[in-house]
Order: sequence, then C-alpha cells, then structure tokens
Amino acid sequence: MVFSNMRQSMSSDSQAMQPVHPANAIGLEPDVQAIEERLKGWTQPEDLIAFYGSSSLRLWSSMEQDLAPLNVINLGFGGASYDYCVHYFDRIFKDLTPSQIVLYCGDNDVAQDQTPEQVMGYLRHLLAQIAARYGDIKVSAVSVKPSPIRAPLMPVARQLNEMIKAEMAGRANREFIDIVGHFLDDQGMPDRSFYLDDMLHFNAKGYQTWARQFGLALGQPQTSA
Repeated sequence: MVFSNMRQSMSSDSQAMQPVHPANAIGLEPDVQAIEERLKGWTQPEDLIAFYGSSSLRLWSSMEQDLAPLNVINLGFGGASYDYCVHYFDRIFKDLTPSQIVLYCGDNDVAQDQTPEQVMGYLRHLLAQIAARYGDIKVSAVSVKPSPIRAPLMPVARQLNEMIKAEMAGRANREFIDIVGHFLDDQGMPDRSFYLDDMLHFNAKGYQTWARQFGLALGQPQTSA
C-alpha cells in the first residue's frame, strides 16, 4: 500500500521533475566515489541509521561520536540536492540494509531556483526508491536549515518545509524532524553564531545543537548533566 501510494505520487509529480544530466553530476562524483570506497569491506552493524543528503551532513565529522551508542553512517556528499539523491541512490545503497534512513537536503535545491513543488517531486521519487528497496523502513526527513547567506530564500524554504512536513505526516514509519527554530535569533533570522565564515555550513556549536536534536528524535539515550 505504501509503495503504491508512492508510485502515484511519483506519477503526479513527473512533469515537475527532470532527470539529472550526467555531465552536471561530474563535480559530485569525488564525494560519491569516496563513499563507495569507504563502504568496501565495511561490516554493517545492526540497527543501522543511514544519513543521506548534502554537505551539511558530509561535514559533520563527529556524527558517530555525537550520536553514540546509536549505529549511524554518514552518506552525505557535497552539492547534493534531492534530485542528486535520487540519481545516486542505487549506487550508494546497493549493499546497505539500514533500519532507518534520515534525509537532509533543501539548501542547494532552493538555491538552484527549484520550486518547492519541484523539490517535492524529487523527494517523493526518493521515498518511492526507498520503499521499493526496503519496504516499510522508517524514513525521517529533516527541515531545511536557515543559513545567514541564504536568508533571502527563507520564505521559499519555509514553504518547502511545510510541504515536507505534510508529506511525512500521517504515513506509517514516516517522520519530519524540524530543526529550524533552534538556529534562529530573537528576530527570527538565522543566528550567525552557529555558522562557519561561509555563513552556510555549521561550526562546532551548530553541529552540537544539531546532534542534540537528532539524538532526541532518534531515541539516543540521554545522559544527565
């Protein structure tokens, strides 16, 4: 039933979607190939949670330590948007059997002038790919973070987040993780203290905050202060 619904969603969004042209993916290949090399000979632990998405994940170098004792793997690659996640899904996940997948994209999608409807088309396609390979696996989609350099795009990102939330709501084993409010200042704008000098990617403080929110959402045992 879930896969049938996903297929219907894919069909209804097909006009909004365009396949990734291989030439446009050349710049992403080094990160994807690095993931493939890392997975060669890798022994998968039980109850694996796979994080899949953009460089906001890739640059989270302390993910395993931050989310211990949960078993996690970081499959983020630079420049990713949901269309590229669709494009590379079969390559990256071909030998993996995770118990849960956490998706993070949206920054690059919006910055590339994709409309929220177009982004949702790719997300629904990705959800269908996941359902086809893994059945009723749990999937969490994370809200697009507010970054200072892309503050002018916040209205579009806000609309996209509402659409992602609605897509995940009411579906078995689907979850929306909303992290936006933790990165805003008192004026409702992106808090620069969480970001590197590029004002796009998180610094250590940003990742510590992200880790706490993911830990709560994923059921990480919490230690008392």
